[in-house]
Amino acid sequence: MEAPSEIAAQLREREPVFHREPDGADRPHFESMLVEDFFEIGASGRLYERERVIETVVDRYERDDPGVLNEVEEFAVREIGAHLFIATYVLHQPDGHARRTSRRATVWTNATGHWQVVYHQGTIVEV
Repeated sequence: MEAPSEIAAQLREREPVFHREPDGADRPHFESMLVEDFFEIGASGRLYERERVIETVVDRYERDDPGVLNEVEEFAVREIGAHLFIATYVLHQPDGHARRTSRRATVWTNATGHWQVVYHQGTIVEV
């Protein structure tokens, strides 16, 4: 079932979840953003646990990596359960002289009164 437009707008502000620079992008920010049993399946197919993802993302922000202009297409949000929503989209990222394209899916919950990520996956798209 398609999510209400106000929820879709709230989640669009948060995506792409690990490829944007939110205000307060530090360890406490990401710890509060991810549920305790969060995990990710990366574009490589590898499984990443919560702590590894937090370390990787925080390290990127602490090194002051310049923000990369990402292009998001086909953004959609569906309600998949009580307080559970899945945001899906296509993400285009610069990758050297080429452009890397992936399909992304993030499962979000607002059961605690604020948005948290339950699961994230990125899959490379051959173009």
